[in-house]
Amino acid sequence: MSASHVPPELWLEIFAAGLSSVDLAHVRCVCRPFCDIAESILYTTVSLASTHQMRGFTLALLSKPRLGELTRSLTLDWFRDIVEESVQDPDVEFWQFHKQSVFADGTPDINESNETTAAIDQEARRRNMTRPFCNAIREQVPSAHAVLLLDMLPRLRTLRVIPSAVEFWLWASFPDPCNPDVAKRLPQGLLSLESLDIRYKPDYDGSELSEANGGVGFAHIKVISALLLPNLRRLSFSGDYGEATLWGLYTEDTGGKNHSRLDMTRLQKHSSVSQIKLRGLELETKVVLSILGMLAAPEIVQVETQDEADFAPYDAFLACPTLRSFKFIEYPGDYFPRPRNWQPLVTLSTRDHLTHIALPVLALAVYEDDNLAQKIPRGVEHLDLAYTTASILRGDVDRLVKLVHDLAANGSRVRRLTVRPAQRDARLHQLRVACAASGVLFCERPCIEVPAGLCDPPEDWDDVYSTDGSDMVEDESDYDGSEPYSDGDEDDDEEEDEEEDEYESEGNDNDTDEA
Repeated sequence: MSASHVPPELWLEIFAAGLSSVDLAHVRCVCRPFCDIAESILYTTVSLASTHQMRGFTLALLSKPRLGELTRSLTLDWFRDIVEESVQDPDVEFWQFHKQSVFADGTPDINESNETTAAIDQEARRRNMTRPFCNAIREQVPSAHAVLLLDMLPRLRTLRVIPSAVEFWLWASFPDPCNPDVAKRLPQGLLSLESLDIRYKPDYDGSELSEANGGVGFAHIKVISALLLPNLRRLSFSGDYGEATLWGLYTEDTGGKNHSRLDMTRLQKHSSVSQIKLRGLELETKVVLSILGMLAAPEIVQVETQDEADFAPYDAFLACPTLRSFKFIEYPGDYFPRPRNWQPLVTLSTRDHLTHIALPVLALAVYEDDNLAQKIPRGVEHLDLAYTTASILRGDVDRLVKLVHDLAANGSRVRRLTVRPAQRDARLHQLRVACAASGVLFCERPCIEVPAGLCDPPEDWDDVYSTDGSDMVEDESDYDGSEPYSDGDEDDDEEEDEEEDEYESEGNDNDTDEA
């Protein structure tokens, strides 16, 4: 039987299962049917590591618009692309990003188009982008190119962004959290988006940035804007922080004259996101709870903090009946004695809808309390407990053994017990024996560390980040879309445990190619 008689669906399975991206690039050249099948695989998952690559991929979409329909997963990394102060920026400060729109009202302004104008510039005007935005495209501002590209991917589901400090236009393309009921045109890729991962890396003195690009410290406002995306279900945000004074700038009541005021009461239950991960944002507890209050039906929630936290304020949030996994992480470091008025999670034991909890052991009870089993909800199947130091964990083994025995005696559903930090110590042997006798899987894991975005950059910065991926597209003017961008095998920036990957694995269930 000749190849022409084989159903395209069968070729699709064969190519997807056994060929690398390089092989698929060669398959494209065999014949038109093979080209269509190979492209449906190559362009499903795309990874772009610079503004240069974004421009090259945009040109490929301009030459073959149907390719934009194929992309389901996109990674954009313009971390090293720093635009100097000479670039013409919007005549506003960064804190006004929510007031801006990348799309203009009325008909597109294409009067300036001519044969010498770059194709990407013409496309921005054809899509009725605002004049400041088109200027940013002309000046090759990274975030502007990211937004234009997002508008060309109408079926995008998963987006991972590693931005540089030049990010104004990215956030200007998101919904306005101060006026959530006012219609705002969004890029097509954001309208269809189901999963969003924003990861900031440590900044460095690469060049002088204009004040309009000074977006550091707006993490809480950015998170709120992202939560308002209409079809978003999963959000992960890490590396930036929320400045308390900036939060006040948005939330203070100025007698109705401040059109930028955030009304968090109106935003309650306003988000469709059900899985959220907030990593190292250094937000005040009241701000975190305001953000979590936006979730209409939370299912999986992970909050990480650098400092000791008061757990009691989270009691009310844990009452959400849809919540099944709650992780509260305190990064290891130098801890100070907790204030006496700070309390554990008093009502945790009544939250039987929870099936997975990961908490500092002090969130259950103080060290003098031996009745840990009474603090565990009856529905929990995986219990993850963290200690501030290895020595404290070793000194608490007897209480953990009692916890395992009590859970077994009470008919608990706990089938997995994880303790942190991991250590090879003979004192934990009796805990392993107790778990084995009770049918509980015992695991040791290292403490979850602070995200890389909150660390200082290495001294040999240029040696560590020496590749910008420019070898992917040699000349954007001659690029015809023939080279693959990604084979889908991306290395994660963080070394997390397999249970930490639950968030990502559940978020990829719907990322199957429909082409």
